[in-house]
Amino acid sequence: MNHGLMFSIIIPTYNRADLILKTVESYLQQNYLKFEVIVVDDGSTDNTREVLSAIKDDRVAYYYKENSERGAARNYGASLAKGAYINFCDSDDYVYKHHLSVAYKYIEKQSPDVFHLGHHIINKDKIERAENRTGILNEFNLKRNYFILNSIFIKREIALENKFVEDRKLAGSEDWLLWLILSAQYDIIGFGEITSALVQHEGRSMVQVEGAKTLARITLLNKYLEENVSMQTKYEKAIPVVFGSGNLLVALDFALEKNKISSLKYLFKSISYDPAIIFTRRFLAVLKHLILRW
Repeated sequence: MNHGLMFSIIIPTYNRADLILKTVESYLQQNYLKFEVIVVDDGSTDNTREVLSAIKDDRVAYYYKENSERGAARNYGASLAKGAYINFCDSDDYVYKHHLSVAYKYIEKQSPDVFHLGHHIINKDKIERAENRTGILNEFNLKRNYFILNSIFIKREIALENKFVEDRKLAGSEDWLLWLILSAQYDIIGFGEITSALVQHEGRSMVQVEGAKTLARITLLNKYLEENVSMQTKYEKAIPVVFGSGNLLVALDFALEKNKISSLKYLFKSISYDPAIIFTRRFLAVLKHLILRW
C-alpha cells in the first residue's frame, strides 16, 4: 500500500464563486489528511480566482484554463494528480468529514480499482433521499447514470488511461459514458456508507433542461458506445438497456418543456429498447408530467 499521497481531489469549476468555497472547505475539514485538492477554473468570468485566493492551505492548488467544458477540465486536473486514487467533485457539491477516511478504509481492505460510496441528494437544504447501493454496480449503472463524481474513486493509472470525452456536445453525459466504459473493464464496487452530498439547485446544469440538446448528447453517447470495443464485447446484449434509459431522459426533458408529441415519441422508443423501463422512477416522472401538464 502506498503510504504517500493517497488522494487527488479534482474540482472543475465555472462561474461558481458563490459555491466553490464550501466545496473546497469540505475537503479541508477531512479527518484523513493525505490528499491534495486541484481546482481547475474552466474560464470563469466571475470572482472565482479571488475567492479561492483567500484559502491559505498548501493542499489546495488553483489552475486557470481557457473554457473547454467540464470533461476537459477534469482531464487536465487528472494529468496533474499525484495521489494513488483520484476523486472528482462538482463545484456545487460537498463531502462530509469522514469521506476520505471511509474511502481509505476500503482501500486498505481491498485495494479496488474503482469504487463508489453512498451519498445524499439535497434539495432546499433538506435530504431528499439517499443513494447507497452495495455490491458490484456495473449492470445497475446500465439502467441510469447512478454514479456521482464525488462518490466515485478511481486508481490514478486507470483514470489516466480512461479519460472523459471532451466533445462539448456530450457535456452532461460525458460522466455516464466514462462510467459505462469503466464498467466494461473493471468491477465497480459499491460501499454503502454515505459520505457526501449532491446538491440540487436552479443553477445546476442538469436542472436546466432542453429537450433538443438532451437528444443531441444522448445520440452522441449512443454513437460512442456503439464504437467502443469493450462495451460491445461485454455488454452487446445489454446496450439496448442503456439506449432505453437515454431515450427516457429525452422524453422527460421534452415533457418538462411541455412538448407532448416529442415526449411521447421518445417514451415509446425507450420502451421498445427496454420494456422493463416502465417500472422505473423516471418513467413514472414522465407520465406525471404528461398528465399534469395537459
